[in-house]
Amino acid sequence: MRIGAGLSTAADARAAAAEAALLAREPLIAATPTLAVLVTSPHHALHARGVLEVVREFAQPDVLVGCVAEAVVAGRREVEGEPAVVVWLAALAQPAETVHMEFLRTGPGGDLWAASSTAPAPNCICCFPTRTPSDAFAVRAPQRKAPGTPVMGGLVSGAAEPGLTGLFCEVGATVQFHVRDAVTADEDLRESLLRARVEGRPIGALLFTCNGRGTRMFDEPNHDAVIVSDLLGGVPVAGFFAAGELGPVGGKNFLHGSTASMALFVDD
Repeated sequence: MRIGAGLSTAADARAAAAEAALLAREPLIAATPTLAVLVTSPHHALHARGVLEVVREFAQPDVLVGCVAEAVVAGRREVEGEPAVVVWLAALAQPAETVHMEFLRTGPGGDLWAASSTAPAPNCICCFPTRTPSDAFAVRAPQRKAPGTPVMGGLVSGAAEPGLTGLFCEVGATVQFHVRDAVTADEDLRESLLRARVEGRPIGALLFTCNGRGTRMFDEPNHDAVIVSDLLGGVPVAGFFAAGELGPVGGKNFLHGSTASMALFVDD
């Protein structure tokens, strides 16, 4: 497996998309990306279609997922309050599958409907729900339809105003950690990452951190991103600030708050 990540803080949306895609493509050399994750800040929300087109042109991934989020995580940086595009590319040993899911009302309750899915039970599901009931999307449906499958991701947080939240539309060891205050959050993050390293050699990660963390919680910027990067040896990291984080605890998936959840890709 090969993984790369690229960040651009250029003000022009299409230029930022091109720069981030090219930076992410470099570590893959000649390998074809089987999975791309694209995250932009709200500054580029009105140009999201153009960003997507440029990333597809320059990265040429088999499949792509992503969203517009309040803040962007890339490498050692958490970009808050300024334009940013991050592209994360992976050439995985097995193909990844993207599935568009919709919540359908069925009497007093509801269920999730997938447009298509031909793959067997996945190793991991990374999802970025917006308008679906988060508990059903993140916890009940996946556990019923694919028991034991860890669900990682976060509720999309890019809506400063109506219409700016949106989606662009599997995998290794997982780690999830809880938070109560800045000091404890720091300790939990470090301890969880040290435990995660025994699963194998880290080669990449997707990080979903609460929008109540960052500079709202810690005295210094880039807190989570720096620690993840340092303790995992500088592997390519990308992600976003979420309005609720998805991750397993004790083999069951939960929707969390004020946490950071991470999908860790390892080389056995």
